[in-house]
Amino acid sequence: MRSRGFTLVELLVVVAIVAFLLALVLVSAGKLKQQVRLTESMQHQRSITTGFLAYFVDNNGKFAGVDTGLHPSYDWVVSSVAGNTDEEGFEKESAITNGALWSYVGNLSAYKSPFDPHPLSERMRSYSLNGFLASTETAAFWGGPPSAQVDRMSKVVHPAETLCCVSEFDHRKYNHDGWMIMGNFSFVWRDKLHNWNPGYWEFSYMDGHTEPLHHASNQTDVDHYMNLEQESFFFETPDYKWLVLHLYPGQDW
Repeated sequence: MRSRGFTLVELLVVVAIVAFLLALVLVSAGKLKQQVRLTESMQHQRSITTGFLAYFVDNNGKFAGVDTGLHPSYDWVVSSVAGNTDEEGFEKESAITNGALWSYVGNLSAYKSPFDPHPLSERMRSYSLNGFLASTETAAFWGGPPSAQVDRMSKVVHPAETLCCVSEFDHRKYNHDGWMIMGNFSFVWRDKLHNWNPGYWEFSYMDGHTEPLHHASNQTDVDHYMNLEQESFFFETPDYKWLVLHLYPGQDW
């Protein structure tokens, strides 16, 4: 007896099932890749934060500078110091290796987010430090009381709730100085975060732990505002209040 071959309908059903299973595999692989990158990014931020905390232990409780060369002797990186950027204005390795935290971190890859799509020649560094972990007393200018800005761990009111390291995208070829937004709930952003990990931003905190934030902002808005080529802009989002409440180390909200 001759065996009957597959009908066209049966072949189409098989093809549809295979395509469906392949789609599931691709989606799962994409999610796994994102999770691996997220884990790696938080490990990098933990390394920087651990170095930041170790520095203050070795320096009588005083923080390393969170700027990028205004204080060359103790800033964590020194990008704005002569010789630490190339002819096009991008950071060179020396911007990091001459910084105050290099002896504590000691790994260039820890300064670069795995989500950052830019080549190393254009972005050596993806992370910035909380701009209010400093002694320059500019908190009032940014909408907060002077007591909100501190330069010593003993003045950080809630370490487990205070941001230390953030993933930033600064359109000016490298992340300039500490990361800040206006603290008067005006929804004015001085600096930007990134839009490389859809739905999430990654942070480390002053007690040393790291944690992603599933932001409430619409991703389309994040893609737009976090890529603006300007330093200050208005972006009203519930995430803004969360950021302010976790940004000022010396403020007991």
